[in-house]
Amino acid sequence: MLTELLKPTQAARFLNNRAQAAFLEDRSRFRAAVAGIGGGKSEVAGYEIVRHMLAYPGIEALVAAPSYPMIYRSGGPEDVIKRVARWWGTGRDGEPTLISGQNRTADWIEFANGSRVWFCYAANPDSIRGAEVSLFWLDEAAMCEERAFQVLIGRCRQAGKYPHRGWITTTPRGRNWVYTQFVHGRDEWTPERLAEYGYHHWTTYDNPGQRPDDLAAMAEAYGKGTDFYRQEMLAEFVAFAGLVYSMFDYEAHVVELAPPLKQLVRVVAGVDWGVTHPGCIAVCGVDCEGIHWWLDEAYARGRMTHGETGRDWLSEAIRLQQKWGITRFYCDPADANARLAWGRAGLPVTPANNARLPGIRQVQSLMAADRLRVVGPACSASLSELGQYHWRTDADGNPLEDADPAKEFDDALDARRYAEMGLTGGETAATVGISGNAWQASW
Repeated sequence: MLTELLKPTQAARFLNNRAQAAFLEDRSRFRAAVAGIGGGKSEVAGYEIVRHMLAYPGIEALVAAPSYPMIYRSGGPEDVIKRVARWWGTGRDGEPTLISGQNRTADWIEFANGSRVWFCYAANPDSIRGAEVSLFWLDEAAMCEERAFQVLIGRCRQAGKYPHRGWITTTPRGRNWVYTQFVHGRDEWTPERLAEYGYHHWTTYDNPGQRPDDLAAMAEAYGKGTDFYRQEMLAEFVAFAGLVYSMFDYEAHVVELAPPLKQLVRVVAGVDWGVTHPGCIAVCGVDCEGIHWWLDEAYARGRMTHGETGRDWLSEAIRLQQKWGITRFYCDPADANARLAWGRAGLPVTPANNARLPGIRQVQSLMAADRLRVVGPACSASLSELGQYHWRTDADGNPLEDADPAKEFDDALDARRYAEMGLTGGETAATVGISGNAWQASW
């Protein structure tokens, strides 16, 4: 039982937000806090972690974020948990007295009563299969694969008299798995499912800590009244107007399982490096009947192209090649140094055909002809962007079809476009190849 003793003065701020207070009172096994940017969802989730650590000595929790850098960034889960822990007091060094130790190499924080929080990144859900905890928190869940959520559920099996529960925090990213799991058809759910999955929503405006001038600046930046504004500040699961891939049919095109590898005649990958935006490696294949498959993807922010073995894009590319037998990587032509490094590492890389409209038409034609299948559990970023990637609009808000799409919600889909152009012969002739210890490059 979470007692009044676990509520420091600072926690009173949550009482000023009815949705945050409801989230904290909810004892559903799984909860979602879906809020606008700057809505305070991470802080309330971090507080929930800390008070569980105090209420149940010896309990263990697993906290995941889309990428490793996002765990430790300012405002990330580690920073938020330590900031909230300071509400109970700090030592002379300014560190929270509740916390007795931390190991950044092993990615854990230990509390003085023996409770422990482990950190992991959700870009590789299989890496967390060995953990056994009682709690989990998945931050920025809409940026993660659904498989990460599923794996985290399976980790809640710590022995002892501990509650087994988990929660996610996120701003919406289209009608992806978060929408399907916690929102879609909720009015028709059984009482048992409603009790199992709690859903809590609030907007950026509902956070009493936001200053009016900051709110006005954000609204202007996002375009008040636009779909982007509704998603980012009002936290709505928006079906964007003027979608580029309006012919995409979730029921027809999304499947649960990939075909056996022996049925695929060719497998390639498209690569969008990402700088300020997320990057993506998108694995695509074609089978003997001419059906194109979106098989898998790696999607993350802040990841180096190479040079950080085990945590960079090169390591992900090698992992995916070993898994799928990728015969060629069609890479964003913007970064020749990255392609060179990958080529030296033995990967077959080619600068992608980056002609946007021809690539879009290629993907549209596959959808229209019902020749596309998307493996839903492995391609959550692509599915999320399919519901958001839209044409630019004119001054009256009308979509400008056949003009360049808006430059947002396109990181995974750019990688898909590169791969599809490669699969259908739209690639450029320039390649990077490896032969023994010699390497050659031309582009």
